[in-house]
Amino acid sequence: MNLKDILIMEVPSGALKLVFKAEGLSGKTITEEIAESIATEKPSRASELASQFQFAGSTAVNVHILMSKISTEWHSKDFFKSYLINKFGESLFVNGIRPALTDKPQLMRSYDLGDKLVLAFSFLGSQKRYMENYEVVVRRPQMLEYVIIHLSFFTRNTI
Repeated sequence: MNLKDILIMEVPSGALKLVFKAEGLSGKTITEEIAESIATEKPSRASELASQFQFAGSTAVNVHILMSKISTEWHSKDFFKSYLINKFGESLFVNGIRPALTDKPQLMRSYDLGDKLVLAFSFLGSQKRYMENYEVVVRRPQMLEYVIIHLSFFTRNTI
């Protein structure tokens, strides 16, 4: 996916317009044109903006799982990361993998962000009907969900 598409899909239009104006760009009013202008004229700023909204979503859920019965080796980010690499390969942390899409979430990408790991899962969403070329077409969009594992907690606390 190119940077312009990421900006359009992930970054709120208000944030795009603020960056557009702050970077001294002008002459565009349509969100797609603004995103394209930022992506082509200020690519480093566009990448920074995309990364700020990469894991943004409409719902945030905090889940606290009792860890007392889990071996302490799992408290280490390096152990957890090496397990994922052994099971899914190095590409999981580089470009991601492309598992078959089903109703069940499948791990497709991992990100190492300092003291946390982000796991990206993909699955098929609910069926939607569209009119395309005068016919009804049924599609199931690809959905993404993220799990952020804060491993710094284990280095500060005793389980």
